[in-house]
Amino acid sequence: MSRIPDLRARSSRMRRTRVIAAGAAAVCLVVAGCANNQPPGADRKTTEGGSVVSVAPGKSVATSPIPKLTVGFSPAFTSLDPTAGKAGSGYYSMGQLSLETLLQLTPDGKLQPGLASSWKQNSPTEYVYNLRQGVKFWDGKDFTADDVVYSLTRDAGPSFGKSGFYGSINKIEARDPHTVVVTLKKPDTSWKYTPALPYSQIYQKAFAEAHQDSFGKPGTLVMGTGPWKVTSLDPNKGAEYTANPTYWGGEPPIKQLTVNFYQSETSLALAMRAGQVDVAPAVASPESFASSSGVPVTTRSTCGTSLFSMPTQTAPWNDIHVRLAVAAALDKKELLKATGGADIDTLDTLIAPSLLHNIGDPAAADAALAKIEKHPYDLAKAKEELAKSANPNGFSGTLTSTNDQGALRISQAIAAQLKKIGINLEIQALPTTAYYEVLLGPADKRPPMFLSTGGCSPDASWDNFFLGDGALNEANYHPAEMDQLLVDGKTATDPVKQLQAYTRILEMVATDVPYVPLFKEGATYASKNYEWVNFGDYWTSTSWPMNFKPR
Repeated sequence: MSRIPDLRARSSRMRRTRVIAAGAAAVCLVVAGCANNQPPGADRKTTEGGSVVSVAPGKSVATSPIPKLTVGFSPAFTSLDPTAGKAGSGYYSMGQLSLETLLQLTPDGKLQPGLASSWKQNSPTEYVYNLRQGVKFWDGKDFTADDVVYSLTRDAGPSFGKSGFYGSINKIEARDPHTVVVTLKKPDTSWKYTPALPYSQIYQKAFAEAHQDSFGKPGTLVMGTGPWKVTSLDPNKGAEYTANPTYWGGEPPIKQLTVNFYQSETSLALAMRAGQVDVAPAVASPESFASSSGVPVTTRSTCGTSLFSMPTQTAPWNDIHVRLAVAAALDKKELLKATGGADIDTLDTLIAPSLLHNIGDPAAADAALAKIEKHPYDLAKAKEELAKSANPNGFSGTLTSTNDQGALRISQAIAAQLKKIGINLEIQALPTTAYYEVLLGPADKRPPMFLSTGGCSPDASWDNFFLGDGALNEANYHPAEMDQLLVDGKTATDPVKQLQAYTRILEMVATDVPYVPLFKEGATYASKNYEWVNFGDYWTSTSWPMNFKPR
C-alpha cells in the first residue's frame, strides 16, 4: 500500500507502501499479507484499545529485570542520525531507544514531561521549556539548553524531511542553561505537539559538531541521554544497546537490547518462529505474519488514514461526475479484506475522527462529523454518475503502484471494483525509486493512486499534506477557500473556530471528492512472551521498550 512516507517520517509499518509527509519527501514500503490459515498458537487480536497503564516519565511498566531482549525489524536502517536523508533513515522506529524528546505523548495523545520537566505557553507564539536538571549524556557530560537549541535548529534544516514541522518557527534560543524559548512567526496549534514527536530528538551538540560527516553512521553513532546506549550499528545485521546506568528515570529493566534486521517480513516471521526474536514492533501484514510465525499478533486502531486519490486537474479525473462515480463504486468493506489485517475499519472522512476530538469538545466534533456528506457503496448510483460525465461509457487509464505485493494487492482490488462501472485501470507497478519520482514529481503528472499516512500526530492538521501546498497533494486540489481554511485551522486559538475550519475542510473534500477516504489504519506488533502496554498511535514517540512486560 502506499503509505505516505514520513514525509513526516519513516512509517511504523515498514512494508506495505505507505507514505507520510511533512516538509519534504520520503516514502516507506509496507507489505500486506493475506494468509488466514494460522497455526496453533497464532493469536490474531484486533482491538480499538488495549492495555493502558499510567507510567511516570522515564519509568518502565516492567517490575523485574529483563537480562536480554531481541527486537526484529524489516527492512534495515543505515543511520541513527534523525536528519539522515529525506526520510530520516532509522530515526522513526529506533531513534527513541537512545535519543529523547523534550516532551512525550501518552497513549491518548496528551503531552507529558520528557527532557523538559515542565513547559508553558506564554502567548499564542511563545513556548518556554524548563529542562530536567541533573540529566547526563552517556559520556557523563551535562545536558543543557545549548544541546536543545542545536538539535532543534538542525532538525529544522532544509535537508530534513520533517522540517515542515518547523515552518512556523521564528527563533529557538537558550534563556539560560536550563530554559529554552521557542518563538513562532504566527500562532500554530500543531507546534505544541512537535517537541514530543520523533523528529524532534535531542542529541549532544559537541558530539554532533565533532562528527559532522559521520554522525549517526556505523562507527560513530550518536550521543544521547536515553535509557539505552547504542554500542554498534551494522546495516546488514542490526544494532546493539546496553542499559544506561545513569538514566534520569533510573536504570531500565532491559539490560541488553539487540535489534536484528531482516530482508523481508517473512524472514522476520520465521526467525520469530525459531525463537530468535522476542518482539516485532512494526508488523505490516498481520494475517500472514501470524501464519508464518505462529506467534500472537495484536493490531490496534490508530488515527492514520488510507485513501484513494484522483488528479482533479487532469482529464478524465477533472470531471466531478467521474469522481463521484468512483466514490460510489468503491466497496470499502471488501477492500479492507485486501489489507491482510493491517487496517481494521472503514473511514468516511479525510481526517480521522479522533483527531477532531483532540481539538476540544468530542461531542461537538461528533456532531460536526455527522453532518459531513458520506459516499456509501452504491453500484447503481456509481453508474448513474458516470453516465452524467464526459465519458458515459467509461474509459481506460493507469493506476500507479509500487511493485511491492501488498501495494499491488490493494491497487488490484480497487481496479477490479472500478471495472464494474466501465473504468478500466491498468496497474503500473514501479520499482520503489521510480514510484517515488512519480509520487513526488510534477503535480500535473501525478496519476490516481492509493495512499496511507502511517503514524500520526494528535493534531487535526496531520492530513494537511494531502491539501494546499502539502508535499502529497496528489489530487492537485487547490481551491482558494481551502488554502485559507488550512491556515485558519492551524492559527485559530479558539477551539470552536478551529473545529469550524476543519469541518469546512471535510465538507469541501466530501463535495469535490479529490480523495475517497477508505480505512482507519491499524498498528500491529507480534510477541509470544511480552505484552506491549500502551501500544497504539504514538508508540514511536516514547522509549517504547519501556512498555514491554512479560506475559
